[in-house]
Amino acid sequence: MRAKLLERRAGRVRPGLDDKVLADWNGLMISALVRASTLLDRSEWIRVAQRAYSFIREAMGRDGRLGHSWRGGALIFPGFALDHAAMMRAALALYEATSEPSCLQDARAWRDVLLEEFMVTETGCLAMTAKGADPLVVRPQPTHDEAVPNANGVFAEALVRLAQITEAEEDLQQASGILSRLVGVARSSPLSHTSILNALDLHLRGLSILVTGNNAETLFEVALKTPYPDRSVRRLIEGETLDDNHPAKALASPVESPQALICADQRCSLPVTDAEGLKARVREMLAG
Repeated sequence: MRAKLLERRAGRVRPGLDDKVLADWNGLMISALVRASTLLDRSEWIRVAQRAYSFIREAMGRDGRLGHSWRGGALIFPGFALDHAAMMRAALALYEATSEPSCLQDARAWRDVLLEEFMVTETGCLAMTAKGADPLVVRPQPTHDEAVPNANGVFAEALVRLAQITEAEEDLQQASGILSRLVGVARSSPLSHTSILNALDLHLRGLSILVTGNNAETLFEVALKTPYPDRSVRRLIEGETLDDNHPAKALASPVESPQALICADQRCSLPVTDAEGLKARVREMLAG
């Protein structure tokens, strides 16, 4: 019966197929794939995320900025604030999982685009459109979440995560400054601004886990399995150095044996050298 129905339907005009590629939707899915892969032991999902990420970056990028929609080689450019914010967050998710330096560089580049092209100084919020886009009668600056999270909330979370990864003074000040302005907006309607509140929660109680040393794969895997709303993870690869203001600068000085340092509020724990010790210390610091 099914075969007969399909044969009958084949004689009708097919409906249109919406097969365009959107930078913002892909950015959201890339982050979801990476985060789910570490929690569910599905390493192949990271490879899928990397392929999508590479396509968006290469096919939809021009002079460091992103387009919004791609189909058949045609690109709608420039993109919107959420395109850059979602891809910034995707870059950081991939950096946490793979320690690929180019992902951290991309995140910083898209952060700069958002601050230079989309940030409205008078309000402290991102506009939907870039300064150089087609002029509108009113430049929209929505802050509330809809079917997808708002660009302001996604950007705030990405800034917090970047600050936790680098612990650089400039990154910490940027995250705190933008959050302080957005929280005032979210206070008027909390249920409409949950992406901003999620960013605030990560800022206030999130842990920064730093993994160093050789043969630290086990510690790194345990760090990544800590649920992503509670932490940011960085693995210090050979040749990398920490910011001079990083609270773990002295403790993470070049060591050969694997160790993990858990930081919060610009303070770090003593080094942890085994998986169970890392789990216990994370639980203690989250509870405290």
